[in-house]
Amino acid sequence: MWTIILCTELRTNNSVKNCKEDDSDWLDVQITEAGDYIIQASSINGGAAVKIMLFEEDGETLIANGESQGIGQHASVLLHVDNVGNYKIKIEPLVENLMGSEALYQIMVDDVTFTFLPLVER
Repeated sequence: MWTIILCTELRTNNSVKNCKEDDSDWLDVQITEAGDYIIQASSINGGAAVKIMLFEEDGETLIANGESQGIGQHASVLLHVDNVGNYKIKIEPLVENLMGSEALYQIMVDDVTFTFLPLVER
């Protein structure tokens, strides 16, 4: 799990350097087993909203995407991966001028198991 300030670069001394609008965050992720996965970005303090895009290792072939429904809302992508390997995640602000130290989000990539329960009616 990573914690990232949207469109802001954290230096080693925790000072904040704002970056320009329309700046994207890229993460490399290695999938070691085929299966179902979730990529989820959650706003830490209610100021972030993002678009998530998952690409093949080339960074150009889009596999899946999702976005927040509004400011402060999480974004998630559910997907099935058949091919193990390296993938790239691109995170963009939901709106182009959303940036700064209040736009803090956390991203998680994890495997998931789907459970289907029977519907019981009376």
